[in-house]
Amino acid sequence: LDQLTDEQFAKISEHLTPEVRTVLNVRGALASRDGRGGTAPSAVAVQLAEVKEDLAAQHAWATARR
Repeated sequence: LDQLTDEQFAKISEHLTPEVRTVLNVRGALASRDGRGGTAPSAVAVQLAEVKEDLAAQHAWATARR
């Protein structure tokens, strides 16, 4: 998509203005995937927090059984 010109975007749809480049790129693609399991930085941060919480609970469980 980054190789298409503004004119080519406009031929596809009048809604594809030059501003579309702000979202039709790798960063925009990642950011748009913000659902559970998504690759958006905000989604990854939530997933990491959940994993850290689960790991802490498992560590506490294992430590209590030593």
